[in-house]
Amino acid sequence: MGKSTIYTVGNSRNNTRIFDLSEKTTKQGEHPFQFGDTSDLYIAGLKLTNNNGQEVLAPQVVVKVLRGVSSLPRERDYVLRKVSELLEEWSRIEVNYKHRNICSFYGYVQGWGQLLSPVIPYFKNGNVVKYVKDHPDADRMTLLGDIATGLAWLHTQSIVHGNLKASNVLIQDDGVACLSDIQLSSITSTTHFTTAGIAGGARHIAPEIMNPPDDEDEEEDGVKYTTESDVYSFAMTSLEILTGQPPFHNIKLDSVVIAKVVKGTRPERPEVSQVDDALWNLLTRCWDQDPKCRPSISEVLKTLTAARPRPSSYLVILRERFQAGLTIVFVYIRQIIFCILPGR
Repeated sequence: MGKSTIYTVGNSRNNTRIFDLSEKTTKQGEHPFQFGDTSDLYIAGLKLTNNNGQEVLAPQVVVKVLRGVSSLPRERDYVLRKVSELLEEWSRIEVNYKHRNICSFYGYVQGWGQLLSPVIPYFKNGNVVKYVKDHPDADRMTLLGDIATGLAWLHTQSIVHGNLKASNVLIQDDGVACLSDIQLSSITSTTHFTTAGIAGGARHIAPEIMNPPDDEDEEEDGVKYTTESDVYSFAMTSLEILTGQPPFHNIKLDSVVIAKVVKGTRPERPEVSQVDDALWNLLTRCWDQDPKCRPSISEVLKTLTAARPRPSSYLVILRERFQAGLTIVFVYIRQIIFCILPGR
């Protein structure tokens, strides 16, 4: 769904209200179109209200059905409360801020799973991993800038993402990257959620999250994600976007990755043109073992902005590609002429 049309749901005047879309949402297909670490994703149709107040059927949306809830009533009630708090935070961000690098949130549906299921736009480009695979010429530095911009905005609002990885970066119709699943780890990393939150994103999670201090009260609140751990995750996500491979792609088991990261091991420098000395130095600072030594995401964004090629550089690249294209066309036309007129 593009960003040019503005849709609203219902007529509430309360900016913090979370909309129950159960009666407005229709599942399209019996089975999920994608399986995430902690949720099953369904494509659905949603009746929305357009700018003129008319109710229309949106092309497609996605319903995220969370799984892994404990069968114990006390633990299940805890997760239900946490999910409700999380969706309220998403609603607050959506209604009050609407940032271009933050995934939109429409509301939730009931009855599709054991928990409230959030409803978000459908992104035909998929996540950034799929996007760079389908578009090998995509400007990856611009994508990194989009991610850093969204993350920097969250941090200025005192919001820690806590779940940043390439699969949670979605690409809009215009190629702009936006962040999804903000703070979802605050639920999935708790002992009340039976799916292991760490194992699902082990290759992007900071060492202090994997091996928290003994005094952390994980039983009630889960591990403590921070802006510093977000910066670490940003670096690992960036590496995946630049190389097309997940961090530590040469290691099969997540358990082995966790053990190595906690001891200070980091990915080797890849042999790709996008990773020059300046960018590699930035990434190594971002995934420093000591969280206090990592730069802020605002500093990261400034460095990325300074590193982007100037417009003149883009013009040179475009001119070279145009000239190369003309050469290929000329050769192709000449071959056709020779085939049609062999005696000349």
